[in-house]
Amino acid sequence: MAKKKNKKQKRTGILRVKYYSFGRVRKARMIAADKHAGQFRKERISNKRLPFICHTSGTAEYLMAMRMPEDLVIAGHLHDVLEDTDMTEKEIEELFGPHVLFLVKAVTEPKGKPWPERKKFKINALANGTLEVKLLGTSDHCDNLLSILEALYNEGLSTPAEFAKAKVWHNFTKGYESQKWYHQESCKAVFANVPYDMLHPMFGKLMRLVEIIFGEQVIIDPHARIKVRRRQRDWINPYNPETVNKN
Repeated sequence: MAKKKNKKQKRTGILRVKYYSFGRVRKARMIAADKHAGQFRKERISNKRLPFICHTSGTAEYLMAMRMPEDLVIAGHLHDVLEDTDMTEKEIEELFGPHVLFLVKAVTEPKGKPWPERKKFKINALANGTLEVKLLGTSDHCDNLLSILEALYNEGLSTPAEFAKAKVWHNFTKGYESQKWYHQESCKAVFANVPYDMLHPMFGKLMRLVEIIFGEQVIIDPHARIKVRRRQRDWINPYNPETVNKN
């Protein structure tokens, strides 16, 4: 006898984690851990260096929590391997297929370019990317910003004015003003070219993090701001036909 769906599953129509192939997801996590071994995040928490794998795992966990497609979760684990390791495009495609490769490449900076050019490339990729690319980029930025915010609080700071003078910015290639520009423009790019009904609540999380850290409203459109206040369960998941058909 088939088990009844619980009320939450009926209401949302969103795919559960149990539908993921954990063999593929686990393989991606293990590859990321191996390739990023010995790498650390730029910010410190309680004066301790954090293994870089904390970031790639965090990015993938956001996507899994949002019940995003399996390839997107895998791309979350692997989103920095082309940029920061010796893993090749061919290896990604052979192991996980062309779609995962497309997603990873979409959020990968071009090597050998000056910092502003690399960041402009990523901003443009977010602005013109598919919804999946935007969700991957959003999860990446949210994990980065949460880690920065934790470092700021760890310094005993609590306001945007204090954040601007924090020590943590000295750990980055570019300082506070450049980081502010990059994260604000990335947030705007995530919202760009997305119909109101498809604005994901995760976009709102990114918006709030950027505004908390840098102290300026970054998304001006009031309708867009209202839309991203929705709960996850009220968002139409385009990757689940049941949800789309019901709406």
